[in-house]
Amino acid sequence: MKKFITILVLIVSVWAPQGQASTIGAEPYKLVKVISEKLVNELATVAKDEKQKEQMKRIVNEVIFPHIDTKYVAYSVLGKYLKTTSKEQRDAFTSAFSYYLVNTYSLALEQFNDQKIQVLPNRSNIENKSKVAIKAQVIDAKRPAIDVFFKLRKNKKTGQWLMYDLVAEGVSVLHSKRSELAKMIKQQGVAATTEYLIQNS
Repeated sequence: MKKFITILVLIVSVWAPQGQASTIGAEPYKLVKVISEKLVNELATVAKDEKQKEQMKRIVNEVIFPHIDTKYVAYSVLGKYLKTTSKEQRDAFTSAFSYYLVNTYSLALEQFNDQKIQVLPNRSNIENKSKVAIKAQVIDAKRPAIDVFFKLRKNKKTGQWLMYDLVAEGVSVLHSKRSELAKMIKQQGVAATTEYLIQNS
């Protein structure tokens, strides 16, 4: 159950045209609701056979990642080390980190077993806000519902909302990834960490 929850952040139709992505991205509650429904529907069609891993990666790439602020997430993981990197190093790390997450979430998706995601009504006023948290529940017939919070930020240039974190049972996926890689970045540097992400993607 916990492994399934972690894939929801990053944490989004089989490929949605750009116009559609822009439309749902204009309102964070609608964005989370559409992503959740499509994710559950797509997972329900996956056969547990030799092509399962390939199908999981397709779902992550097509349903989730178009609505993730991958650059913001990658830069957040770099944290204080961001200022010491060149543009080329930042771009390489962001690309490698994205591929790494696709692989990580694809493996986690294999834990899916008919859970449902219920996005709770949005009662907060998002006007003039740049970040919001949308509450949802992961429903499992065999266990109590688990509260999750989708965190989104608004792009100042485009006005679109993108996801950058998910918190389940008090655990932030973004903070977990930052903690996971912080020691390696400190000891081996950004370039070596980037290579590690590539090799494990």
